[in-house]
Parts: sequence; C-alpha cells; structure tokens
Amino acid sequence: MIINKILYICLIIISILFYILFTGSLSFYIMVFVIALPFILKFAMLISRYCIKFDMKSETRAAEKNEKCRIDINIRNKTPFPFANCNVRINYKNKFADNVNDMEISVPVHPLTTETLSFYLSSDYCGILSVSIESVRIYDFIKLFSCKIKSESHSEIYILPNAAVSYTDSVMRTISSDESDAFSKHRAGDDPSEIFDLNDYLPGDKLSRIHWNLSSRQNKLITKYYSQGINSSVAVVIDVSYDIYVSDTVFDVLSAVSMFILSGENPFKLYIMDKENRIQELEITDSESLSETFMHILDNVKTGTFPEMIRKAEAFVEGNSKVYFISYGNEVPDDVASGWAETEISAILVNKELSQGKYSELENVKISEIPPGKYDEKILLM
Repeated sequence: MIINKILYICLIIISILFYILFTGSLSFYIMVFVIALPFILKFAMLISRYCIKFDMKSETRAAEKNEKCRIDINIRNKTPFPFANCNVRINYKNKFADNVNDMEISVPVHPLTTETLSFYLSSDYCGILSVSIESVRIYDFIKLFSCKIKSESHSEIYILPNAAVSYTDSVMRTISSDESDAFSKHRAGDDPSEIFDLNDYLPGDKLSRIHWNLSSRQNKLITKYYSQGINSSVAVVIDVSYDIYVSDTVFDVLSAVSMFILSGENPFKLYIMDKENRIQELEITDSESLSETFMHILDNVKTGTFPEMIRKAEAFVEGNSKVYFISYGNEVPDDVASGWAETEISAILVNKELSQGKYSELENVKISEIPPGKYDEKILLM
C-alpha cells in the first residue's frame, strides 16, 4: 500500500502540472478528480465500518469425522461503494485440541448487495469444530486505504463418530432380554422364585416366610430368605481424556457399543461427569437420540476425571446386570471391581501403553485394551 500511495502522490503532481501546462476545463476536471478521489475513498472507508456486516453460519449442525462441512459467510454491503478486495481471516479448531488453525479468503465486495462466501472444513477427530472470523480488512479499488471491520460471528459443528458396524445375532442375544433369571450371591431380596438362604426363625420374621415343610421335619421354625433378582438392564459409563487422539478413540468405541446395544432393541442409560463434577444420566432409546446425546456429551463432558468418575458412577449403575466402562485410564481400581460384584463389567480402556494382561485376577471384569487410533469392533466380543 505504501507504493500505491507514493505512485498516487506522483499522479497528483502530474495532474497539477498538466493543468498548469494545458489550462482548460478538461485538465481542471482531471486535476480536481485526482485530488478529490482519496477523500472520497477515505470517506467510504469510514462508513464501511458501520455499514458492512458479516454473518457466519454452517450448513449442518453435526457431521461425521472427515465429512466436509460447508460454512457460509454472508457479506452485506449497505453502502453505494464497491471494494476491490476484502480479506477475511478465519480461525478454526477442535475444542478438544489445543492447536488453532487459520485460513484467509479474499473476495470483492459489490455495492448495495448481500453476497455469500462459502468454504469447506472437516475434522479428523470427534469433538466440536469451532469456526470464527478473526478479522476482516477491506481495501479500496486502488488500495490507497484499508479498514479493519470487527466481527464476532462464529459457528460450531459437532463432529460425531462414523457410522457404527453391525454385529452377529449371537452377540446381540447376550443383552436382548428384559428380565434376568440371575440372582445375587451376596444379598437377599424379595423374589419368591428363588431361595437365598434358610435360617432359624427370629422374632419379627414374617409368618409368610416360614418354611413349614422343613420346620415340621426339624421340629423348629425355619425362615426362608428370598433372593435378589439382578436387573438385566445395561449401563454405559464414559470417561474422556484431555488428549484428543485418545478421546477420539473413546468416542468411536462409545458409538460402536451404543449401536451394539440398540441393535438388540435395548434402551440403555449413559453416565458422564459434567463440568460441574456432577454425574449426568442420559437415556438412549434409538439412534436418533444417540446423536443428540453425543452432542450433549461434547458440550458438557468433563475431561480427565479418571478414576474419580468410575467411583462416583457406582451409586448410579448399581443393580444393572451389564456395565460397559469406556475410559482412557490404564487400570480399573480394585475397590470398584469388588464393589460391583453383582455386575458384569466390560471395561474398554484406550491406552498408549498397554498393561499386557495384569487384570486376569478380576472375576467379574472383562477388560479389553486398545491403543489410540486402533479401534476394532471385535473388542465387544471379548
């Protein structure tokens, strides 16, 4: 722009000399035009600050990984002045990552029009793709002046895992029933179809619980204690890492596990720890609600809560016959494994350094370990 200004000053000098040497109306009008033009352009720059608006919006609210997302910037010029060049600098990042990327797009701006500038972005990882206008600078058509226009417009796109795989009927049948015929080995309950224990009668025991046949044979009153049925409902507990590379694989596994459960027409509950350190219970009934839940998770989940998350979730998932625990952690605390003795736990751990089978002593916990980026649906069969 400095060169342009120097050249234009030379043009002004030339126009003045031209008028002096060739006095007349034509040379006069040329000189006046050349001298007045910078003032007109400067005035156009001043009013453009308030009369040119930029509005950004995305074509879609959510997209899958690596899917191209169209983003539109509407440029509304209310002035009668054209601008030869408009440089729009755009920042974009995945909120689960630290790095910020930027790009610059240049377009002309026509007078009294609303135009749309479109571009495409994609993300290799699950998360929230945040796109914002960092700065806008417009130039007059001979680039003597420029003006920076403020814009706080931004857009967000939820990046979801790719569509999950299908599973065999034999696998789906493992979680397809609504009621379980399994009973607790540690607690009595109220299910009369199964006797948990027999003990001598104690004052206060219900008469309906007396085992009369056995009492008559032993000449003393014997009380029946019924079993506690274990609910066959399924729960999923998810814990997300700070590391986007790890958390992306966690989200992939969550998607596959969720579709696996839903394929057997089984609704389930999903538990996350939110940014207020509270456990949130989310109910998943179908694939549509799963997509909405994913967006809710991306907005609200707190990262880096292992192993606090799994301990807090214990009170919520108690009574479920099957729990999928999906985490970035490198171990399942022993107190959790023992505390959920009535529950079959499938722990899927995404680790950069695998433990090489140190969990073999945990009877009710089946553990699968995978490195980040190496998700394989076969882990669900283990």
